[in-house]
Amino acid sequence: MDEALAVNQEKRRRRTLSEKRSIVEQAMQPGAKVAEIARQHGINDNLIFNWRKLYLAGRFGEVSVPSNRLLPVKVMDADHPAAPLGSDRGTISIKFGKAHIRIECNADRKALAMVLERLLG
Repeated sequence: MDEALAVNQEKRRRRTLSEKRSIVEQAMQPGAKVAEIARQHGINDNLIFNWRKLYLAGRFGEVSVPSNRLLPVKVMDADHPAAPLGSDRGTISIKFGKAHIRIECNADRKALAMVLERLLG
């Protein structure tokens, strides 16, 4: 007796960047469970972890960083004289994730504001 097995071969679905971005952003919400989100979208949870790496590296377009995150700040004692505003001296070094920005002396204020706005979201 020769029986043919019916195999349901579904085509692999290609997701757009906006779909991937949306799924990753869902998974990044506080309390989100990656396995549940993966099941909802019919994908493997490892794929979401992969997409998250790409997303955080900026490969899915604009990264939406939650605005309620705190950034580390170093506070100096009052004995340290601060450079007066508008001074041509000094360097600012900012590390944020994999990004490292070094601003020296006469940085263009508008360009600096734009970079910081895009970085900090």
